[in-house]
Amino acid sequence: MGSRAVVRILHPMRRRGAAWLLHAVLALAAGVFLFVVMSRGDVFFAKADPAGRLFDEGVELTSAARVLAGQVPYRDFALIYAPGQAYTLAALFRLFGESMVVERAYDLVVRTLLCLSVYVLAREVTSSKVALAPFVLATIWLGSAYFYAYAMFPALLCALLSATACLRFLRTCAPRWLFATGALAGIATLYRHDVGLYVVASEVALLILWALTRLPDLDAPKLAPRIDLDAPKLAPRIDLDAPELRPRLHLGALGLPSRIHIRRFAIRRFARAAWPFLAGMGASLGPAVLYLVAVVPLGDLWYAFVAFPLTGFRSAFAMPYPDDAPPLVPMLAGAVPWQEVLRVFVYSDPQLLWALFWTQPIIDLAGLLFVMIALWRCRHAVRDALPVWRMALVAFLAIAFFNQALNRIDTLHLLPSGILACIVLAGLARRAFAVPRLRIPATVALLFLVLVMGPAYVRWPLSTVQVALQWEERAPCAVDAGVARVACVFTFSDQVQAIEYVQQRTSPDEAIFVGNSRHDRIQPNDALFYFIAGRRNATRYDDLVAGLVATVPAQSSIIADLQRHDVRWIVRSSMFDDAVEPNAMGRPTGVTLLDDFIQANYEPVQHYVDYTIWRRR
Repeated sequence: MGSRAVVRILHPMRRRGAAWLLHAVLALAAGVFLFVVMSRGDVFFAKADPAGRLFDEGVELTSAARVLAGQVPYRDFALIYAPGQAYTLAALFRLFGESMVVERAYDLVVRTLLCLSVYVLAREVTSSKVALAPFVLATIWLGSAYFYAYAMFPALLCALLSATACLRFLRTCAPRWLFATGALAGIATLYRHDVGLYVVASEVALLILWALTRLPDLDAPKLAPRIDLDAPKLAPRIDLDAPELRPRLHLGALGLPSRIHIRRFAIRRFARAAWPFLAGMGASLGPAVLYLVAVVPLGDLWYAFVAFPLTGFRSAFAMPYPDDAPPLVPMLAGAVPWQEVLRVFVYSDPQLLWALFWTQPIIDLAGLLFVMIALWRCRHAVRDALPVWRMALVAFLAIAFFNQALNRIDTLHLLPSGILACIVLAGLARRAFAVPRLRIPATVALLFLVLVMGPAYVRWPLSTVQVALQWEERAPCAVDAGVARVACVFTFSDQVQAIEYVQQRTSPDEAIFVGNSRHDRIQPNDALFYFIAGRRNATRYDDLVAGLVATVPAQSSIIADLQRHDVRWIVRSSMFDDAVEPNAMGRPTGVTLLDDFIQANYEPVQHYVDYTIWRRR
């Protein structure tokens, strides 16, 4: 008995130790790969997408610097996302100093953990070996992601961990896992409120379905032995056709649960599941919400979290969807050499984007169809439906995250839903191959999908990684003291010259304004300038796109701020003058209040390629 007890204790410990070792190896592999790509490809990524460096990353860094200076998001400066990233970076800057190296190290840790979370969630849906495929794909995709401090990555990390905790709850029914589910969903909301909405909606839908399908079934065979209406011994005692007995006969009198009891049972079950979930969300999300509501005007919160996402965001950022028919269709219909067809299929960006976009909803709908069929087949054996619930939650999340891709069609915004779609595909493949009669059609379907998806999902990001690794130019780590915040990180030479010029003529606490060469167009701006220069923004707008600076209210607000803070220096950048997209980006609005004010009150005194410095007259 003693030896058996020892074996029973050691066996789970060994399995748990092996699992932790595997996770450590995967995290180390992903971390090393991402570090090499991020460090060697820094110059390539900056030059390939300057907006991702100067605008997107710059907004996050400047927001963190504002928080560190005591400012409150939405009240003191405009922010269109939840404030979690700004406060996280501010805390790291407080501990380790304000530099882009600290921000990049944090981003590397988040990406590494995100890769590991993809594997952990995929293992819930499929086997440990098959789960390596989504893990590898996520690692490659994150290596090719072209800007850093993206708030979506920590939000997605918490979302996947929340989903994993939710699936652990379905397996164990332990309230602590449901508390963790809600807490992680709340943390995801702190980084991206849209991600929080996706996660909460998906998990609540799953928990409701789970509670309903676990109700007593009146037709269940296990209830049949409890009453046999055809038993001879019962015939003389009860006449089911007697009119006077019909009103008195009910399910409860026969020992069966009535429908009222079933409804009450469902409500109680869902309530027991809901309280730990809500408590977890309240613990992680509640303090931040109460603080913002207490110190920020409700109108500013409404604009940031509701009005702008539903109106201004889509008009400023939305891209047209790829056509239903792939770009190859016209070529296949004409007399085009097969070599050209193959080249377009493998290398053409429109074709690759089409495959990346349209394959995701197809996979997600296939996952939902599998869930519906599987739930119907196991409706009398709900305890055997745990694999179905796993697939259901991932499919729900994949569909929810695809909404982000609908807002802007590009590789970065398709990344979260694409990773989840690959987990759904891995789960479907494993289920199909487990059924002997489905192995042949599943093999054919999988080969077809691999053929269609391979160039877009694997070759495309791998080619970006390859170019980044082969890029010869490196950013110097030894820089002047004035731009020490960007040591070992690439910066554009004209930007550095403009920063040093402004630093020599301003005090560290003096406010400046960095805008564009013209402000009657909605376009990206150099928000990174403030962080590198160590000078505060005189206005509430770091993000001139989200601020919709080409409108009368925004320009009037900026002019009032420039006058109130007595701003002496203005920097105007022309780097994004040619940025025009099939949306509001780059379109003139005819509002020239800010440009007229600058022309009337400031004069240009220095010029560096894309940067012109203006001094107040």
